[in-house]
Amino acid sequence: MARLSRSLFPVLPEDGVFRIYGRGARPDGPGVPAPPGGELLACGVDHMELRTLQGRVPVGVTVEEWDGPPLQEAEEADAWEERALGSLVLRGQVAVRGGMNRSPVRIRLAGGARRYAAEVRARHRREVAEDCVRLLRRHPDPRCEGFQAAARMLGGREAFLIRLWPVAAAPEQRPSPAAAVRYPTVVSG
Repeated sequence: MARLSRSLFPVLPEDGVFRIYGRGARPDGPGVPAPPGGELLACGVDHMELRTLQGRVPVGVTVEEWDGPPLQEAEEADAWEERALGSLVLRGQVAVRGGMNRSPVRIRLAGGARRYAAEVRARHRREVAEDCVRLLRRHPDPRCEGFQAAARMLGGREAFLIRLWPVAAAPEQRPSPAAAVRYPTVVSG
């Protein structure tokens, strides 16, 4: 299978969660509860919510669109610590809420409007969360300069890879002419 597009950008999660949604979905609407505890992913019909284990520093996000299920390479799989699968309906574009300027990052999908399978991979979630806890112990006020400087060093270490590909529609079930049973009618005799 071939990769059709790839976009990389930073996201600042709100309360440790950021949302991926399609056109027509409410970016902050109800639907699926945030992933519980340390779960990576929760899916709704037209959106997904991904959880970081911290909510104070930006994370790196890569969104890829594929024309079918992506090929799994051994060295690539080892680079990611966590993996989750889901599916959602997208209408020709995907948006990621939490862009650095607080507006969503929008990506047009070559596959158009349809159901997409999603594979989400993450790395350094636990490591960055532990570093944030240590940082908060040293600097209890997250607005102080010491905290801000250290948080900038953590920014982008936690990373997410989101791969989307169209789910193949089930072929229409029609009996083959050889297997079809014909019943005589008044016209055909």
